[in-house]
Amino acid sequence: MWYNWLFLPSDSRMCKNLNKYNNSLEFQMWFTRLFCMIFEMIHIDGLPETCNERYFKMCLLNSGTACLVEKDGVILSLGAAPEGEYNVYGEWKKVLAYGFNTPVGTFELYMPGAGNEDSADAVLCRANAMQYPPIFQIYRMAEKLADATRTLDTLGRQLKNTRIVLCEESMVKSFVSIMKKMYDNELVTYAGKSIDPDAIKNIPTSIDANLITTAWDNYRNLIDVFCTQWGIGNTNHTDKKERLVVAEVQGNDAYTECNKEILVESLNRFAADANKVFGLDITIRYENGGESNENREDSETERWSDGGRESGGGED
Repeated sequence: MWYNWLFLPSDSRMCKNLNKYNNSLEFQMWFTRLFCMIFEMIHIDGLPETCNERYFKMCLLNSGTACLVEKDGVILSLGAAPEGEYNVYGEWKKVLAYGFNTPVGTFELYMPGAGNEDSADAVLCRANAMQYPPIFQIYRMAEKLADATRTLDTLGRQLKNTRIVLCEESMVKSFVSIMKKMYDNELVTYAGKSIDPDAIKNIPTSIDANLITTAWDNYRNLIDVFCTQWGIGNTNHTDKKERLVVAEVQGNDAYTECNKEILVESLNRFAADANKVFGLDITIRYENGGESNENREDSETERWSDGGRESGGGED
């Protein structure tokens, strides 16, 4: 299929290894989705007009560090790498700031407690306490989710292809053609008279349909784990008739909120340092568009109360 200038193979006859292609495409889609999800959650308000918030956040996610520097009276948002010696606490004394395709220069870093806020011309931002690039966490979860969704694809195809057909060699091509038509969801499949029904033997290969349910549960659980680890409210995908214990709901919310605070702490520390050194008013927002478990629990309780009456309905 052609879409604008992009060709999307949708048939095994158009691609020598469509399954391998789909495996790679599935990973790319999940990696892009998860990366953009976290990227768009982080908001750094109050940056000077000479800074680029997008590049700053890209550096944080890809490298674990970024920095603000003042060069020739202009404040820039750049990538950061250590330069020269470390102090006794393992802090960088200087930073090599770089843009997308070129180093910009070496700058003196502000270090809290060192009394160098007047001489420092750079402030370091860490994605986390260990400066570990978050992109690796996103990468691993994208691998798992891609594998989970491709498993669903495989199980779905196995539900269609439920048997192995044994026949004469001369009939193999005819059966391959028939199976392709069936796989393409044709309502009626035509076959020639040359096919001898008595020379055909079927070997059932059907799968347990419960595997589909298990695969979906695994997929949903992975989504929940990712969201919880990144401090994003999630639905937990519990059955609507299943009532969660209050302690379990509060425990999940507390863990999600704890992860959110861990993520924001390093950013808030950077904002405070940058405001002190450069006289700015930077604030950090980590927006969560999800509904809390507590609100969902109240809503579901109302939905299933009074003998299953839908919420929002009038009184009898």
